[in-house]
Amino acid sequence: MNKLTLLDMLIGDAQEMAEKKVFRGLSGIGDGEDNRIFEDALYELFRKKVTVTLDLDRDAADLIPELRVAYKDDVTIISMILGNMFPDQFIFFRTSSYTSEILAGIEFFSDVIPLFQLSFSSIGKRHFGRYLELNERLQTFAGHVWPEADDGHKLLNHFVCESLPRLFLEKSNYNRYWIGAVTEKNMGDLKSGEAVEWSGNKEVQEGDVIFVYSASPVSALTHIYEVTGEPIFDPYGAWGGFWMLISPICSIPQIPFRELKAHPVIGEWGTVKKQFTGTVTEPIPHRAYNALLELIPSDLREAHDLHPEQIETKGVSGNYHSEEHFEDEVITPLLQRLAFTFRRQQTCKVQVGRQTHVGRIDYLVYDQSKSLTLFENKFRIVSEKDLVESVNQAQSYALFLGLPSFVVAAPEGIWVYSLQRTEERLEMHVEGDELGSKEDELRSKLLSLGQ
Repeated sequence: MNKLTLLDMLIGDAQEMAEKKVFRGLSGIGDGEDNRIFEDALYELFRKKVTVTLDLDRDAADLIPELRVAYKDDVTIISMILGNMFPDQFIFFRTSSYTSEILAGIEFFSDVIPLFQLSFSSIGKRHFGRYLELNERLQTFAGHVWPEADDGHKLLNHFVCESLPRLFLEKSNYNRYWIGAVTEKNMGDLKSGEAVEWSGNKEVQEGDVIFVYSASPVSALTHIYEVTGEPIFDPYGAWGGFWMLISPICSIPQIPFRELKAHPVIGEWGTVKKQFTGTVTEPIPHRAYNALLELIPSDLREAHDLHPEQIETKGVSGNYHSEEHFEDEVITPLLQRLAFTFRRQQTCKVQVGRQTHVGRIDYLVYDQSKSLTLFENKFRIVSEKDLVESVNQAQSYALFLGLPSFVVAAPEGIWVYSLQRTEERLEMHVEGDELGSKEDELRSKLLSLGQ
């Protein structure tokens, strides 16, 4: 499938979604209460009061300079106001965890849609100038794609916030488990025994399991649910903006907080250490999940197919809830201690025939200004098959970039390979719990392979 055909599919997808539902906006704009409406919407996003005192009843050209000063170029705040005051001219662009997928999609199509050739690859919270460039390109794109549409801005919102980023959202190839905390105020929905809408994030996938912690009045784990719908991004939504549908698996005998805190494995889990403060939906590391299963009666586990995850019995296997978590806790500090510089999620375009495929290298590592090696990081490697697949992926990037080596890393260990032509050779293997004592050896090995 070529890119233009794929783009047509995404455009059609946006049109179908727009027919099924109205993209959420702010009702009542233009009825004299605009400032209050924006303040309420911004409180929903940030959970703190954001005052809106400017006179908004002006042309966009006159309003924008004052908005930029008042809100210090905050993309989310200013674009929310502009996107609702002037919906045919501006799109509301909430800077969020979805931003990277949106920009990855735009970059992917940039070679067939010149309008998508941006002068930047990221948009930070206060990069309002970049937002203006992106908005101009998107509005022109919408004018070409939906020239006669009365609701072109709604179609564009669906395309940017749902169709485009979903295509470039990386799915995990391992089971994920989550913890959600509720208070007595919203326990009613769970007691209904029916599917309920729940706050999630972009990493949640259909089929994931969610443990429910009732923060009050019982302070205990009480229910287990399953995610039965893909998370939907709502730029106006609270708690990160993602909503998902969850359905009950079963209620469980209460597991009180004191028992969780006293457990040798669960008690070391960060969510329990902070006593579920601020918890909405958070991931559970596999080691903690396995320990939770042991506290649930075996008949319930068997009846609902709740099985432990495979982890290594030694080292740090199962201690991290995602690949990114492992990178933040282990790989980034390691490279800093080794005195290497690096770029994370470095785009790598690989040409296969007439098609350009865009991949992302987890870490491209430099010694001073020279490209030295790359790290391909995994959530876990607990089998030979896991390792072979990881090596093949890392090798393809290293070959394309002409690197002399590559590294595969996971909580279970680090594997260093040299690369000559298309042949890789294992040069060093360090177990996950031995890394601290082998750092000097690892640095020397990588430097010698780079000579």
